Amino acid sequence: MHIRKFEESDWEFMNNLYKIHNLSVMPKDWYSDCGLVAISNDNNIVAFAFVYFTNSKRIILDDIITNPEIESSERFAALQAITMACICGAKENDNKFIIGYTREQSIMENANKLGWRLIEQPFRCVTLGV
Repeated sequence: MHIRKFEESDWEFMNNLYKIHNLSVMPKDWYSDCGLVAISNDNNIVAFAFVYFTNSKRIILDDIITNPEIESSERFAALQAITMACICGAKENDNKFIIGYTREQSIMENANKLGWRLIEQPFRCVTLGV
């Protein structure tokens, strides 16, 4: 599993994932310029997430979504890789917390296994101290 930056060519595939999950597609200009894509060892896109660095002590990891056609262990590995990339970025920028938002319930459950603290209401988010 490896992480690369989101590319313009990823946009259509990501939108299809939203549709598969019965989620509405957000306008392009709502997303950060810092998108992450988790790629499996056999070059399949497993997950997307967008990172927002702030002037506070937190990083925001937004709209994490996975590819349901990929085996669940690979999706878990993708979330783990995205988490580690965010931890590295947070440490480089002296951030203390990562706040993650997702509309996908399985990501909430897997994030909990990785040590994220769940905050279900009202935003369905997870937090992680760095």
